[in-house]
Amino acid sequence: MNIRALKFVFKHTEMQAQAIIGSCG
Repeated sequence: MNIRALKFVFKHTEMQAQAIIGSCG
């Protein structure tokens, strides 16, 4: 597994989570 790709996926997931939390409250 590529660490760079893993970090990219993690960052993208984190941004999505923040967007969902922001839209909820």
